Amino acid sequence: MIRLLASLCVLSCVATVNAQSPLTGSGQAYPSRNVRIIVGLSPGGSMDVTARLVADRLKESLGQQIIVENRPGANGVIAADLVAKSAPDGYLLMLAGAGSLSIRHKLDMKLPYDAERDFAPVIHVVNLPLLLVAPVSLPVKSMKDLFALARARPGELNFSSSGVGSTTHLSAEMLATQAGIKLTHVPYKGSSQMIPDLIAGQISIAFDQITTAKPHVATGKLRALAISTAQRSKLMPGLATIAESGVPNYESISWNGFVAQSATPRAVIDRLQTDIHKLIKAPDMTERLAAIGGEPVGGTPEQFAALIKSESVRWGRLIDQLGIKPQ
Repeated sequence: MIRLLASLCVLSCVATVNAQSPLTGSGQAYPSRNVRIIVGLSPGGSMDVTARLVADRLKESLGQQIIVENRPGANGVIAADLVAKSAPDGYLLMLAGAGSLSIRHKLDMKLPYDAERDFAPVIHVVNLPLLLVAPVSLPVKSMKDLFALARARPGELNFSSSGVGSTTHLSAEMLATQAGIKLTHVPYKGSSQMIPDLIAGQISIAFDQITTAKPHVATGKLRALAISTAQRSKLMPGLATIAESGVPNYESISWNGFVAQSATPRAVIDRLQTDIHKLIKAPDMTERLAAIGGEPVGGTPEQFAALIKSESVRWGRLIDQLGIKPQ
């Protein structure tokens, strides 16, 4: 009798766990093994740090190890292709931004995957506001000054970016288009390379993430002219938005979110979304994300899908309008 009761107890516990756990395509409860997060950039940047912050907490709620793998190269195409062709079981996720999900396919029609069909949005994790900064040697102290100087010297002022088709590139092109000014683009391979030239005055202006640009603003090497978000950021509440500074309706953000392979079961997507939303909204996680210039967002897979689509339409329209080509 004791053995029978013990067996029934075990079966009841297993049934309870299975009832609470979503199933993968193989019929196994999720997760039953380690989960991998792919990041298409090198270690150390804000996306990589975000992935590792989430992974550290997600392992507690999922009860499995979460392994972050960096697969840099080809502007995120290598990482995205790996996830697009992975098994649809929720064990391989990608933390990606607008470049991989909303921009790259508008620039390059020869991608090895379909950005609009091969990924299932899971959750919008974080927004990373962009600062518009200038060297202190440039004779401007406001957006009004910048516009006046640019109109007096059309094409002479330049801007740097982290590469053709990057969010920092398109943000500046959109600013020039909406403000009716002419600027010359000088692409770099990353923020770490362009900042020294910006400080030295070889570059007139640049958009960059808060975590990279703010320290140089604090030491007086760069001047912050405005922030790119529609509303003022809690990270720098004293800095006016570009929309407030003479370009109505201007908004540009850098953002990161999780996607899985498109055929991943909805129950698995929902489990991941629920757990990640809860952990990024925790007060201590909000503080950690703020330290890298991020603002946690969260929300449903449908809301993230809507963002990806709207960004794709907006940036695609600008790319077509200006005839921007990949390099």
